[in-house]
Amino acid sequence: MDLNQLMQSATNLAFINELVSAAVLLVLATALLYFWNRTLNVKTRQRTEEIQSERDTVEKLNAQLKISNEELQTSNEELQSSYEELNLVVTDLDRKNIELNHQKEFNRTIINMLPSILIVIDGRMSVEFVSENYKGFLGLKNTLDTADFLEEILPLPTSAIADLTGRIRNVIGSGKGSKIYDFPYNDSFGKRRFLNITISPMPPGPEGRITQVLMLLEDVTRLRELQIEVEENAAYLSGLVDNSLVAIITTDEDGRIVLLNEGAEKMSSYSKAEVGEMSLDQLFSGEACRAIMEKTSDGGRLTDYESNLKTKTGQAIAINVFAAALAGKEGRRGTLIIAVDIRERKKMELELRRRHHEL
Repeated sequence: MDLNQLMQSATNLAFINELVSAAVLLVLATALLYFWNRTLNVKTRQRTEEIQSERDTVEKLNAQLKISNEELQTSNEELQSSYEELNLVVTDLDRKNIELNHQKEFNRTIINMLPSILIVIDGRMSVEFVSENYKGFLGLKNTLDTADFLEEILPLPTSAIADLTGRIRNVIGSGKGSKIYDFPYNDSFGKRRFLNITISPMPPGPEGRITQVLMLLEDVTRLRELQIEVEENAAYLSGLVDNSLVAIITTDEDGRIVLLNEGAEKMSSYSKAEVGEMSLDQLFSGEACRAIMEKTSDGGRLTDYESNLKTKTGQAIAINVFAAALAGKEGRRGTLIIAVDIRERKKMELELRRRHHEL
């Protein structure tokens, strides 16, 4: 084989080697591209799944956000409603506070206009409150602060203060009120006066215990004086009625005897205790009873009516009857009857007629 053929063979062999090398490289490149493409497909699929998962997560978050927004809207509406209700409550409280202040002023005015004094006292006998009208109450201090004690407010002797103190403590301990009638004391002018004192427990405190009482002081001096005058006048009138020489009888609206004086007792021989269950027709005839009721039924009067009084012993005493209705606030309350014994007059009239016939 000559040199040219050798060179040609070498060239062909080199070409084949290069071709083989290129084929190997192509195979390697194809394999590498296949594996890279496969890896890329796996990663792409994984990324796609991740993206889908993220989308699902975003959708869930969006759904949750929507729910949260709806809940927030509902909360905002509820908050707005609560705010409006709160405004209504505040407005109502303001109105009630104004009404309460007005009521307090009204109550204070009423309390100060009362003819009585209100005093709030605690268990230490310390005065917590006194109505302003105490200044016009004779004998009381003209200055006052809450540090004053009971004995510094009321011009009462030590024994009276001790009595009041004991009663106040009993009310605090028992929760039951107490009343003192015609409590005597001397005012700043030395005049004897009388008080009605009412002691009432105040509502329990936070611990459920009664710690204060309310004292109501009423000056009943004038009432006591009027009562004495009435009693004296009643005694005077009773003396006039009992010492009268005529019979005085009163009945109720049903004709039952209510009262008779000593003159009626002597004339009828009945005692006051005996006539308590008697009716008018047991002392007077039926005709006399009818005349009394007819004349007095419309407010009229029966005068100088001759009749007889039936006594306990069965006698019939000649009398002149005067009667009038007793009126009350709601109409007729009974009848007042005055019977005058005319037996002596009858004897004189009979004697005059006898002498007249003799002449």
